[in-house]
Amino acid sequence: QWQYVSKQAKDLISKMLTYNSSKRVSASKTLNHEWFEICGDESIAGDKLSVALNNLKKFTSHQKLQQAGLEYIVSHILTKEDTKDLDLIFKNFDKNNDGKISLD
Repeated sequence: QWQYVSKQAKDLISKMLTYNSSKRVSASKTLNHEWFEICGDESIAGDKLSVALNNLKKFTSHQKLQQAGLEYIVSHILTKEDTKDLDLIFKNFDKNNDGKISLD
């Protein structure tokens, strides 16, 4: 799946996916990465674009499957009391009330 990905693109992706946010590349450094200079004006061949779009679709489908599985567990396996407890715990972690837990 990485056969069409340049060395520069792999480097950029690696820097963007660094787990530790303090070591992760900033947005401005990302936009100034050499990949944008080298490949920014290149046109994308149809087969490369097709592979990229298929990968995005698979990723989205995988996320939806995970979400459905979690919803099933919450709605069918846990008791109402368990659900209330988990909701309270989640809200304690969700400091900015965006419905997501972040590492920051």
